[in-house]
Amino acid sequence: MSDVHERKRLPTTHNSVVHKVKITAGTSGDEFTLFIILGFYDDGTPGELFINMGKAGSTMNGLLDSIGILCSYALQYGVPLDALCGRMQDIAFEPMGQTSNPDIPTCQSVIDYIFKWIGMNYGQGSSSDDQSEDGG
Repeated sequence: MSDVHERKRLPTTHNSVVHKVKITAGTSGDEFTLFIILGFYDDGTPGELFINMGKAGSTMNGLLDSIGILCSYALQYGVPLDALCGRMQDIAFEPMGQTSNPDIPTCQSVIDYIFKWIGMNYGQGSSSDDQSEDGG
């Protein structure tokens, strides 16, 4: 098995988007603020993911940071975005519940929300695809 895949790194300076959402946990009523930072290649495709929620050093923040790193590497080694999003949606764990995003009113977990949002906005058939085809 000699298939060698090359990592395609993002340019040192590149575009990115920051998405902020609040998740209200159904069981406790606690509110969590989640930040998703998605970095793009020059052609507009996602190539890195940073996730931040809660205080630095917390277990949840450490796990989310690890998922962001793994997802970034996967994208940079050519794993299709839709494959990642399809696999990571509907994973259920706390916190889960209502969100402040009317397009995704509930989530089964932070991971479920992240990958639903990314897939909805940047996956095949997303509004960003429609805009690029229309020239807008």
